[in-house]
Amino acid sequence: MSCAAAAIRLIPIFPPAQFILAACHAASGRVEEAQRICAHAMQLFPNKRIAAYTSRMRRLDEAEMLAQALRIAGMPE
Repeated sequence: MSCAAAAIRLIPIFPPAQFILAACHAASGRVEEAQRICAHAMQLFPNKRIAAYTSRMRRLDEAEMLAQALRIAGMPE
């Protein structure tokens, strides 16, 4: 979470950092914050989808954990 937040401070419109921060909040149970961050990021990057962040992951268990967190945050499939 701290790395994503630091990346956003350096480059405020960096899509991976926005969505990873949302996923971190979702996985930590901070659903409202996750959804707020994800909604803002989706306004900036409306074509982003979960597969963009999970399709190249080698560990399927980690890919599914990230996908679940992104779903909770509100990112489309």
